[in-house]
Amino acid sequence: MPKQKNNMDLSIRRALVRTYKLLMKGFSKDNDISPLNRTQAHIILFILYEGRLSMSELHRISGLEKGSLTGIIDKLIDLSFVIRTRDQLDRRKVFIELTDKGQTIAREIEKKIDNHIRKKLDILSETDIQRFKDAINTLEEISQILQAE
Repeated sequence: MPKQKNNMDLSIRRALVRTYKLLMKGFSKDNDISPLNRTQAHIILFILYEGRLSMSELHRISGLEKGSLTGIIDKLIDLSFVIRTRDQLDRRKVFIELTDKGQTIAREIEKKIDNHIRKKLDILSETDIQRFKDAINTLEEISQILQAE
């Protein structure tokens, strides 16, 4: 891979991580998401956004080790936020789905995140907010292209 492409990949990754961290800075301090920790909240949001997911898909999306993920899912089942279901055709395949209670807490977390980000963006001018929205729309369009591959 050419050095220029590696540098571009690194700068994209750094920019995305830096933007995410800046937007989410202070979220945990200002927002109670109990009884969940951040990792559990992320898993619930992944399932909310993607729908029913297999353990393999959750592993791939979250980047968590399968053993760690199993423990997180067990805890979310204990809290009645998710359920495990088996594929009717291949009983070895396990899916994770949100319960009604899980959907409710996921929507509450989503609202808290939206409000937190909205407050962060309040310091920007209308021009900067529009530029930020345009950048996000561009990222979304590129994500759609990449997802089609």
